[in-house]
Amino acid sequence: MKSQITGERVNWNIKAEFILLGVILIVLHVRLYQYSYDDAYIHFRIVRNLLDKGVPYFNASEAVKVSTSSGWTVVLAIVLKVIRIIKFDSHFPLAVSIMNAIFTLGGMTVYTKILEILQGDRLTLFQKLLFQISFVALLLPSSIGLMETPLALLMAGWGICLILQSRLSGFALLGFAGYIRIELLILLVLAVSVSAFARTKFDYIRIASYVGIGTIPLLLYDLYFFSTVIPHSMVAKSAVFTISWSDTLKYILFYSIPAFVKSFNWILLSGILFIWLFASSIFPIFHVHKRHNIHWQLLFSIWGILTIVGYALGHALIFQWYIPMYTIPLFIACFMNFSSTKYKTDYIYWVPIFTLFFISVIFITKSVYASMEDPSAFTNFISGSRVRTYLRVGNILYEEYPNESLMTTEIGGLGYSFNGEILDAAGLASPDVLAYHPMKIPEQRASGGIGAIPPDYVREKMPGLIVSYDYFTQALLSDDVSQLYNMILIPAYLPEDAKYSNTKAIAGDPYLRIYIRKDLPVSEKILALEK
Repeated sequence: MKSQITGERVNWNIKAEFILLGVILIVLHVRLYQYSYDDAYIHFRIVRNLLDKGVPYFNASEAVKVSTSSGWTVVLAIVLKVIRIIKFDSHFPLAVSIMNAIFTLGGMTVYTKILEILQGDRLTLFQKLLFQISFVALLLPSSIGLMETPLALLMAGWGICLILQSRLSGFALLGFAGYIRIELLILLVLAVSVSAFARTKFDYIRIASYVGIGTIPLLLYDLYFFSTVIPHSMVAKSAVFTISWSDTLKYILFYSIPAFVKSFNWILLSGILFIWLFASSIFPIFHVHKRHNIHWQLLFSIWGILTIVGYALGHALIFQWYIPMYTIPLFIACFMNFSSTKYKTDYIYWVPIFTLFFISVIFITKSVYASMEDPSAFTNFISGSRVRTYLRVGNILYEEYPNESLMTTEIGGLGYSFNGEILDAAGLASPDVLAYHPMKIPEQRASGGIGAIPPDYVREKMPGLIVSYDYFTQALLSDDVSQLYNMILIPAYLPEDAKYSNTKAIAGDPYLRIYIRKDLPVSEKILALEK
């Protein structure tokens, strides 16, 4: 009787922990979604064009595959269609934020279930707290940033969970997950390999058929609209950005752990912790014979490792929403060591687990404070403030110059609010600009990670409007073509965000530059933003 009461108390504690985390996630997303990433609005504009004009293009007249995630745009299109029925479409980003909160909570639950299946027993409340809080912290920036990563990892985890339960439908979900984040094709290949190694009852023909269920509809979608499955944005990034493999690895090493302070000491600590987490996740590779279900643990280790290798070989410019694609599988592999009976007292496992948990608690607590009192305490505040300024400026420019084209290098917020032609100087949505890239360093741009505006592209297109910051316009400012434009400087932050910023600058620049071709009138509404 006593054990039954104790068991019921534990179950209630676990449910209370789940509900509390769910409430925290909803509050954080609803209060902070305004500080999303610029790339989120690239998807939003594509989705709007799909529903309004029947084509999933960034500019409705150009069949360019800008999004790397056709699966995400299809999901968003369904969401937008539904909320239009209930007249909620003006709050589309808010709807996506709530959806992402649910995806993050779902992913946390699914990966907890995977751990329990592989461990052969339920995790204790203490183990769940250690795992789930760290999982949420690793995923939180990309989730609040309105990106596709939470859904991709949820589908991937759900797929693995079904496969572990001998259900072939898991391969369909893994195939779909690979169409949300292309890196998850690594996981799909690994899952097929592990199933073969484990001698499951699956055969390759049945596996292939289920993978096809998850991928072929989206494959046909891409071929119909774009005549290719390769995102042009991948081609553009390789042409515009000049990132070395060592630069990619340095970023992965020092910026993969949730940050709640900004200092050199913190960067160094993050690097040490990441190395420790990495090492403790791959340790079982050298002790294959000592563990039950080692092949599944190796799947998570190798998944994280190959994702990092892929980024390095691709000289990828790492964005925040890429980070969970390798940190979460490495963390899961490390946690499987920690939670196992044989190894749970070994410091090589509990040090990174407890350290990451401690950092995650502070990170989430600080995010809650940001949502209630001071948004500048949130990790996405600076990038999100830039997007908020873009949205405001884009709305005004479209009201005043609806028939003009607008050139910029960050096409998300501006592209969503300026519903006219966007000329993408960084090439994601405008393939013709790639003839002018890559630009010289340091003569035309400060570093290889900057997609700057080529003056000759401005000269070729002569857009009515150009909007950008100094670090994107280094070459343009010193070129004669800039003399053909009136230039207005407006504060980098909106007034409601500026009061929380200590520097009032973004990447050292306190102003956003708006160029208006001299044959066009200068809008009084734009001039009002100077104040």
